[in-house]
Amino acid sequence: MAVLLAAVALAVVPLCADAGAGPAGRAAAAQVGRCGVVHASVPYSRHGNRYRWGVYVTGAKSCRQARSTLSAVMHLRAAQHVGLDNASSYFLYHGWRCDFGQMGAEACWSPAKRPYRARALALSCSKRLGSGGCPADVPRDDV
Repeated sequence: MAVLLAAVALAVVPLCADAGAGPAGRAAAAQVGRCGVVHASVPYSRHGNRYRWGVYVTGAKSCRQARSTLSAVMHLRAAQHVGLDNASSYFLYHGWRCDFGQMGAEACWSPAKRPYRARALALSCSKRLGSGGCPADVPRDDV
């Protein structure tokens, strides 16, 4: 039994060492900082600005482009494509494809078809909308 535990420990140590590796450089690389905010209401409306939404972007687009796109979607200025269900429905705006909002989050990808070169995410800052707020940083995999 002790041999088995030692073997498992040896197999896990490299994984743990790599996961928490390195100093702040690796941890910082795994995070995306909030680059701005969009004001919009829920449900989305042309003139609603009740709630703040934190904006996060990765890839080959600027924060300004991400904010502009997310604002257009959330203020119903983007072209809406309604499918048979929520999963097959989306918005298109200036080369971005955005899903229908998911309870406190809105995600977009550019270009509209794969392979995507940029991703943008808006998270509701309001705890009343069911989210945990809009933190200063989110894991890169969440964007």
